[in-house]
Amino acid sequence: LERGWRISDDGDCGSIGRRNSSCADYCTERICDKSSINEQLWLPVELDREYLGYLNDIILEDSNQIFQSVSLNELARLPDPPKTLSVVADYRSACEDFGRSLKSSDPKEDLDWKFRLFKVQWLNLKAQLNPIQVPVVVNKLQDVGQAVSLLDQRFGESPPINRNALIQLTANLTAVSQQLAYDVHRNISSPNYEQDFEQKICNQSERFARDASLIHRQLIVEPSRQVTSDEFGQLFDDWRSLKAEIVNCKPAQQAVFQRSLVQLEPLMVKLLVVFSK
Repeated sequence: LERGWRISDDGDCGSIGRRNSSCADYCTERICDKSSINEQLWLPVELDREYLGYLNDIILEDSNQIFQSVSLNELARLPDPPKTLSVVADYRSACEDFGRSLKSSDPKEDLDWKFRLFKVQWLNLKAQLNPIQVPVVVNKLQDVGQAVSLLDQRFGESPPINRNALIQLTANLTAVSQQLAYDVHRNISSPNYEQDFEQKICNQSERFARDASLIHRQLIVEPSRQVTSDEFGQLFDDWRSLKAEIVNCKPAQQAVFQRSLVQLEPLMVKLLVVFSK
């Protein structure tokens, strides 16, 4: 099962210190104090990356306590356990990626989009775990929610994306996905790979490029038509499946595909945020 999810007994898993209450108070004061000073001096409010990284570390720590406090029996009683595990993986990946961006001094625009993605994944996680009434899980979900709210105050509302920008975004996505499909066909072949694997990854790369192109064409040909979240959901599923197969490729081929992956990742992040609203 999902890494980090351990077997535990049903029932009360014990009380864990609520150090987040005082921490949340301190964090709120720090945001308000710095924002107030900047506003009084008419200065732009800069991101305090060190503080935000500290807050992200707290979220990760609390999240791990949540995952470690859920028994396999509790997990099995959820409506869709495989989906829950998938949501956990996406949430963990988004949270860690946001933390890495804070430490690597990524541009503010990239950081903003990665926070938006993390927030989307947090809401998905909370919806999945809300039925679990283990005290530690309930308390820690509240703690993480408070921390996410603090981050949300700092980043504010996400900027809207107009149709022309969405057309350009999907055009870029189509071009890079087609390049990736070409690279997959060119580099994955017998006798280095089993025929079944070769066929599977080639089909997945083609499907991802085809779905990206379809959404792009729909935006151009039917200006009044809105692309649905279900249509994008299929594209995102294709993307996730393709990445999972690329991990199974040999290092030499992964290095070739990485050129496209690093371009695709921020495009998919933006689309996921846009279609999750």
